Amino acid sequence: LKATVMSRLFTRLQHVTRRCNAGVSLLPCRIATSLGPHLHRDWSKTELRSLTVLTGTLMAISLTVTGLCGNLLYPEDVDADKMLPPGTSKPTRLIIVRHGETSWNAEKRVQGQTDTKLNAAGQQQALELADRFKKLGLAETVDAVVSSDLSRASDTADAIAEVCPKAKRYVDARLREFDFGEHQGKLSSDPEVRPARQTCVQEWKQGHLEYASHGAESAANVIGRGLAAFRSAARLGSSVVIVSHGGLIKWTAVAIELAGETPDHKALSQPKVVSIVQSSLPNVCCSIVLYDHSVDAFRAQSWFENLIGQTTRDDSG
Repeated sequence: LKATVMSRLFTRLQHVTRRCNAGVSLLPCRIATSLGPHLHRDWSKTELRSLTVLTGTLMAISLTVTGLCGNLLYPEDVDADKMLPPGTSKPTRLIIVRHGETSWNAEKRVQGQTDTKLNAAGQQQALELADRFKKLGLAETVDAVVSSDLSRASDTADAIAEVCPKAKRYVDARLREFDFGEHQGKLSSDPEVRPARQTCVQEWKQGHLEYASHGAESAANVIGRGLAAFRSAARLGSSVVIVSHGGLIKWTAVAIELAGETPDHKALSQPKVVSIVQSSLPNVCCSIVLYDHSVDAFRAQSWFENLIGQTTRDDSG
């Protein structure tokens, strides 16, 4: 009984918390984690009875969350036979979108992987971009909409998916923003933050992409997970929308422009790469990238275009 109860509890909670960014899923996850070390000890009948009740309650919470988030899948959950196989001749068009505005964008506060939500302006931007997709005829062609699991990206993606009649909705945590470590939550103008971020960018421009400080994530790590997520997304159809974050989009764009070149100082000094690093990434800007399945290669068609015709913020630095 003990093994069955605990097994069901952990299996269900892992399944749900992996798919849901809703705060309600965090409680059962933490409770399950705290119970883990005690799995193999002897349980009294009273304890087992209490654990069974607790499991049922957490399962009910989990089922509620699943009902609310049931349209969210992960790329690896898709039947492999229904995905575009390696070697597919027709390239996939990736429409890469930065999320809408948040209050921290407006304050120029470092977000990183803090789960901030769209503000009113950001919600409107997401709706306007979705409408723009519809008017341009893009919405009808989209097979899938993939986003990071952070609310600002996920909510932007939901607005786009609403106007794409055949699109399936996916979440991929690899599309998250940089983890900015100790600087998350601080203003970009903070005397501790500004010089540290400038040093990071200078090191990366020199080709030291593994450089990181103050508990933050390196560009090399973000590029690695960004490219992996883009490849997974490209297998979801012939036209796929990806909604992610400014830092990840910018440095993954750098890697795409390098096209396999060693990212040393010489390569990173090329005009096309310098242009990417220096470009602004306003909220809900769009980039178009083609992925060639036959040679496993990305080719950019455009970077960071503002399609909604209004001034949006850039704090992607």
